[in-house]
Amino acid sequence: MNIFFIGSSGALSLVPFKSLLSSGYNISAAGTHSPIAFDNKIIALENESLALAANQSAIPVIDLSQPVDEIVKRCSDLVIDVILVSCYGKRLPDEIINLTSAGCYNMHPSL
Repeated sequence: MNIFFIGSSGALSLVPFKSLLSSGYNISAAGTHSPIAFDNKIIALENESLALAANQSAIPVIDLSQPVDEIVKRCSDLVIDVILVSCYGKRLPDEIINLTSAGCYNMHPSL
């Protein structure tokens, strides 16, 4: 299964992302809003972030603050079976949700 993981840069997204890394499933890309880069290298202002963890694992990072058509274009070469969303505070446009063959699922930490 090929997963497009979307989340915030906080720990509540990083924990499930790290679990997925060890699961055996393929993470096609990680999407987050405005990852911080310096000299084309992704950095984190704190010790860890979703974008940094993905970058360190050679997983493409997609900046979801771009226009939707740019995001879809970036994803066109990826195989995406499912989108998993964790603690991402924005609504995903239909064009992004429709990139999958098996749907889009939101993981939420609240009761």
